[in-house]
Amino acid sequence: MGAEAELSLYHEDEGTARDAIERVVAEARRLERIFSLYHPSSKLIELNANGALASPPPEMVDLLEQSRGFWKATGGTFDPTVQPLFEHYADRFSSLGSAKKQPLVQVLDRVGFENVTYTDELVSFKKPGMALTLNGIAQGYITDRVHDMLKAAGFKSALVNMGEYRALGTKSDGALWRIGIADAKKPWQLFDTLEVSGGAIATSAPSGATFDADGQHHHLLHPLLGTSPSYYRSVTVKAPSATCADALSTAFSIMPVDDIKRVALQLAGVGVLLRTQADEQIRVNV
Repeated sequence: MGAEAELSLYHEDEGTARDAIERVVAEARRLERIFSLYHPSSKLIELNANGALASPPPEMVDLLEQSRGFWKATGGTFDPTVQPLFEHYADRFSSLGSAKKQPLVQVLDRVGFENVTYTDELVSFKKPGMALTLNGIAQGYITDRVHDMLKAAGFKSALVNMGEYRALGTKSDGALWRIGIADAKKPWQLFDTLEVSGGAIATSAPSGATFDADGQHHHLLHPLLGTSPSYYRSVTVKAPSATCADALSTAFSIMPVDDIKRVALQLAGVGVLLRTQADEQIRVNV
């Protein structure tokens, strides 16, 4: 999915551990061939190219259903159909860009999760030119899948990082896993740490991918406005699952503080650590 991955696990038998790692890597690659915008033969690229996908993998239908839940919970702020906006700005700021030929309002007309339909037999778009990106949730989904595989295999101590973090139990010595939160502007420095045991942590930041040199236009795109709000230097979410943490860190990055608090307080086990552009830290249930 274009992100670094790391797996730390403890087991008394090295052979068992190595076998688990091989199976995990194979599963992560299989899921990447479904959700990736980078893998040329992924099912998501096929869907975006054709506007429909017959006999979709069950994991895609499952992830779309979970996406709908977060879309509703955030009042439409979490929306995987923002891919046309991403393409619009990528084109606009490239040396060969042609986005100026298409007004933003026309691009926004192709954004809206309400125009995505899905069943076990078919995923389709109601409007031509629509496209999905699952980058704001799929890494968490894959992280959870790896966590569940290890748990089913009998592992009791592991830390999975497939773009987001998910802890299985504690460290081998009983200590909680400690996740360092990097400074978005100085990624070699940590500005805080969070402890987890069986939970998940995800961080989103505007600096993760920018279109222009000043970073005023970035990958965290508002599906209703078509802009890139920059309220925060980074948003970190602690949640029961990595799927939840991933989706909410994406959505919260473009939401005002009061809206974040309202949504977070409605969801069990969700905490938020915000770092504003003024270097202020705001904590909600963390």
